Amino acid sequence: MKLYFRTLQKTDIPAILDISKDIWEGDDYVPFVLDEWLEDESSLNYGAFKEPIMNKLIGFGRVKVYNEKLAWLEGGRVKNAYQRKGIGREIMKYALDYVKGIGVKVVQYDTSSRNEGSIALADYFGFSRKKSMELLGCSFKKIKTNSLKSTKMKKISLNQARAFYRNINIGPGHEVCIGWSFVPLNYLTDQNSVWYRNDEAIIQKFEAHNRAFHKDLKNNEIWLIVYGKSEEGFKLVQNLILEEKRTNNTDYYVFCDPSMVSKVEDIGFSYWDDEHVQVVLYEKKIND
Repeated sequence: MKLYFRTLQKTDIPAILDISKDIWEGDDYVPFVLDEWLEDESSLNYGAFKEPIMNKLIGFGRVKVYNEKLAWLEGGRVKNAYQRKGIGREIMKYALDYVKGIGVKVVQYDTSSRNEGSIALADYFGFSRKKSMELLGCSFKKIKTNSLKSTKMKKISLNQARAFYRNINIGPGHEVCIGWSFVPLNYLTDQNSVWYRNDEAIIQKFEAHNRAFHKDLKNNEIWLIVYGKSEEGFKLVQNLILEEKRTNNTDYYVFCDPSMVSKVEDIGFSYWDDEHVQVVLYEKKIND
């Protein structure tokens, strides 16, 4: 199918929302960030159409340009009726051609390890899997709080957090997980989150009503993103659970290295539906 592309405008919002409502069973984050995206003149928000007059939107995507070296792909969506027709490939190809045209050296995006379509696109276009974080969850009422122990930790600033990340193992490159996404350290912000550390680990906490990069937390969610030595990181997880004193319907999600998985499982956490889940960062070098 031949597609036509143009920059999205505010008049396209109803069509964008119509596509978005069927994504992730109506739990798509795009409606919460759409106005912000369309007002961002430094990035490309583009739509895919099946006719030259470009009135009927059947897919869209976004390219966020961090700097002259790095671009980020996000928001790729295809209308339900047009899925499995190769349109996702065309949407990504358009983004990659744009990035190449402006001379950016590296392009990245992230996805869930359970998103088969997104992973297939990475393989098709030659992206490499750069790093990942495990994701486990548990409702507060199911956490074995009697086995938790409180230890020393201290709250730190954004600059202190950046410095700490640079001195520990965060995997290849300079990106850190911030929940359902990754972000370059230089672009990490302290909006809507706080950091705590001990001698050998660091934890970032996002609370309900806050946004992690571009994904909003639900009303009853707490996200804990942990880096550092597993034993010390697990101490930080315990501290924050003990200090929060949340209600029984609060859901905790821990993003961590594989070495910590068994420790959080021991206090009640598990993968969704007992299926291994990771947040994965993909990367492609271009214009070499």
